[in-house]
Amino acid sequence: MCASPYRKYYDAAQAAAYQRDREGPASDHRRECGLVRRALDGLGPGARLLDIPCGAGRMSLFLAGLGFDVHAADVSPAMVERARLRLSTMGRAVPVEIQDLEGTTYPDRSFDAVFCFRFFHHLPDDDLRARVARELRRISGGRLLVSYQDSRSVASARRHLQSLLGRPKGRFPLSPRAMREHFEQDGFRLVRDHARLPWFRSLRLLVLERSDYRPRRR
Repeated sequence: MCASPYRKYYDAAQAAAYQRDREGPASDHRRECGLVRRALDGLGPGARLLDIPCGAGRMSLFLAGLGFDVHAADVSPAMVERARLRLSTMGRAVPVEIQDLEGTTYPDRSFDAVFCFRFFHHLPDDDLRARVARELRRISGGRLLVSYQDSRSVASARRHLQSLLGRPKGRFPLSPRAMREHFEQDGFRLVRDHARLPWFRSLRLLVLERSDYRPRRR
């Protein structure tokens, strides 16, 4: 089995290709927005929310449209540039900056919620996952929303078979239990583990909150 290296940075061409893949006519963008909307229950309008890594800003734009005080960050300058242009063109005053999720410059508990979408399944080993999970917990003062790919799903089983046949492995799914072990620490507890099509599609969205957090109901 050959595993492709973890792609931490995207150049301009890779950023453009990623945006087309995630938002093109054949993408799941609209359905993913529905999943995210369900997971946001309990966060009132105006909550300070960080989208990291924000990529080209597709979810930052969606979250801002729901009335949140959105901040966005990504480690790739090319992604940050695309996100800034897109958000400003759409009239959204969303600050976008370069930050590395292995160690951001934000103070502890900087945000009411931290949103990490379509990223965790790219992390190839537990040491890296632990560093990222620790940083996400540190900067969230209330909620964490972290997507992952379920290793028990039909889609994950198909990708695993393809990797055994020689296809580079670029995604690293985890079980729900393994995800909880990474995030049920430092006072965080599970609220819900959302899935669009359990057992068939691999994408899930884990929602956790601090035990001392008092959410504002919508």
